Amino acid sequence: MEKAFNKSKLLKYTSLLLISALVGGITPTPSLAEEDKPATEDFMSTVEYDAKVDELFKKAMQERGNGDLLSAINDFQTILNNNPFLHRVRLELAVASYMSYKPDIAIAEAQKVLDDPATPPNVRVSILAFIAQVQKNKEKMGSSRHYWRFPVSVSHLHDSNVNAGPDSYILGDVTLTPDSAKKADYGIIATAGVNHTYRTTKSYAVGGGAPASLLWQSAASVYQRNYFDEKGSDFDVYTLRTGPTLISRGNWRANVSLQEDFIRYGGKNLAYFTYLLPSWTYYITDSLHSIFDVEVSRRDYTQSSDQGRDSVFMSGRLSLGKTFRADQFSLFGGFQYFNENAKDSQYSTDGINFFVDGKWKIIEQSIAYVLYNHTETRYDEPPLPGTAGFDKSRDEITRIWTFGLNYTFKDLGFLSDWTVDGKLRRTKTDSNLDAYEYTRTETFLTLSHTF
Repeated sequence: MEKAFNKSKLLKYTSLLLISALVGGITPTPSLAEEDKPATEDFMSTVEYDAKVDELFKKAMQERGNGDLLSAINDFQTILNNNPFLHRVRLELAVASYMSYKPDIAIAEAQKVLDDPATPPNVRVSILAFIAQVQKNKEKMGSSRHYWRFPVSVSHLHDSNVNAGPDSYILGDVTLTPDSAKKADYGIIATAGVNHTYRTTKSYAVGGGAPASLLWQSAASVYQRNYFDEKGSDFDVYTLRTGPTLISRGNWRANVSLQEDFIRYGGKNLAYFTYLLPSWTYYITDSLHSIFDVEVSRRDYTQSSDQGRDSVFMSGRLSLGKTFRADQFSLFGGFQYFNENAKDSQYSTDGINFFVDGKWKIIEQSIAYVLYNHTETRYDEPPLPGTAGFDKSRDEITRIWTFGLNYTFKDLGFLSDWTVDGKLRRTKTDSNLDAYEYTRTETFLTLSHTF
């Protein structure tokens, strides 16, 4: 059968198609197929209607909307191989090619429609604008870009138990002086860093889905915790990190980083930690995402008295994050298994960790948050076999509660975009060996900014 050409509707939807691509949406666009109109309603005066073609066209449009661009392109091309004058399909192919980081193909397909004398004048204007915008974006993509960030912060802290050892959030469960008397002190924490992102012109099709763009991210940072009186507990970490990141136009991102930490404790060199850190994030919906990350690290201690601590640490963690009410509330939690294999078995461990992190955006510039972190650790051997109080393998549970509130200044002169953060952290470790049990309360007042 024959289906008559409806020029006004075709002009409307074709113009919307091209304009939506121009303004940077590159998202599923209004189309005849989405309005239950057949793909064969085209620029030609009459086109033979084919239900199978229309079904394949609808399938391709759905694939493109779901981010499966390679399948959509293949289906569009299948239609055009048998029906080369279906310009409606060719324009959808042009947009899909543009979304797939293939600007040359997008321009070539749009140009074929433009070269047809039967293309209506108003549609020709939209196509010319589309080609010009694709060409402009192509030139921008031709020169890779560098992005720099410079985060800094300074904190005033009070620590009720300085001798509990270094910051467990950074170094892990390392209690260097478990039998020392509990001492309190004030101090200053200062951090500074430089973050660099290199946006390449490369894109890759992974798993047959939406293409992923390649970035290379690097960072260098300094963390220093200096106490006013207990200088033997000063703690410094110097970090270098680099690695690639793939960001899909679909619903995932993946990265792997190589990191090196140089750690000082009490004014002396303590250790070098070398990490391999792969991570994969999957966006289930706009408000729900999951993360799977792995840590493999080599921990080398420099002092002769610490050589037994040299180890290989491995862990895997699965996390889930959810936002509510237009990002006003968020919950993030996860579960981790870890294993550390040290030269001296008294430092070899395995265990589990889980955490729950909740945030509440009170106003646009202020966020309240609470975090609970729970770690259960089992040691392979006693610290001092045959010595009373130290003759059992350690079995410990550490619970950490954190409560905080921050506020970002706006339109306040030199303080604009600086953030002030107040935080209280309570740590309690229960152990089957009394010497390793402790409690610790830390309070922080932090001022931070990223330049």
